Amino acid sequence: CVCARARAMGLKAIGIQRFARAPGLVLYRNALFGVTYREVIDGTTTVRRAIARAIEGKDAAGGADSGVERATVPQSIRSEEHNLAEERTYRSLLLPGLARSRKENVAAAAQCEHFSAYGGEGHDLTYFRKNRNIPTVIYDNALAPHIATLEEVAEAADTAGTAVRGLEWRMTLNAYRPVTESAAPVSLFPWHIDIAQNGHLTAILTLGRPGCIQYAASAEYLDQHPDTPDLPTESNPLTIDLDPGSILVSSGDSRWHFLHRVIPSQQPLDADPPHAIVGDPDGAQRYSLVFGCQ
Repeated sequence: CVCARARAMGLKAIGIQRFARAPGLVLYRNALFGVTYREVIDGTTTVRRAIARAIEGKDAAGGADSGVERATVPQSIRSEEHNLAEERTYRSLLLPGLARSRKENVAAAAQCEHFSAYGGEGHDLTYFRKNRNIPTVIYDNALAPHIATLEEVAEAADTAGTAVRGLEWRMTLNAYRPVTESAAPVSLFPWHIDIAQNGHLTAILTLGRPGCIQYAASAEYLDQHPDTPDLPTESNPLTIDLDPGSILVSSGDSRWHFLHRVIPSQQPLDADPPHAIVGDPDGAQRYSLVFGCQ
């Protein structure tokens, strides 16, 4: 497991926190740090720059609406007060040389779908489907050594009837930037449950500025568990601070029956933190890499 590996190498201690109010929710603190953290955050910024170049290329070739498509974003359970619109516009992009053909072990293009202002102004989302499209710098430095080795992933593989190496992964790159001079460093992402296609679990890796996420049991879950004390609700949610380099894993009930949302972090910020994003093309100050597997 990731903790045993860290102890064996004499590395920074990885703290594990479980949340009784949301079964299946586990936070791994200090999962990435030091040189590995810097490789992942700088590599993610490189991916973001490639996305910006690909969009500029489409704009130059056919105008601002070139390649824009529409997608329905299904939500099996929704917040009545904070609903995502069903329709979003996106662009299918090819990012040359950022992925790797696992069969030939050579550089290949990463295919992705990019949504601007997905959860609101200040939030961009880029979706990478299947192992072959996950950028190599993220696959090799975050997914394979730190995400795929978690015990929750082994359980997901058992559920899927395969070995961990047989799992197919998807990754969502969320980029958050301030939307006004007075806005908090991260923008809001409303209450939602991740779509089923994202897989048996969700693993969220935080990069850049700290984040904050809240969980609330769905109305159906609350109705089904009337005698369970202290279940979080939208008016009294479970609030979790996400430090840079932390991995939050949601499986079981917390994955399928709890809504979550991103809110501005109240943690104090260093003037020049070592975990900062440097050179994002749109001024993003926090990245959230969300992995799912089937």
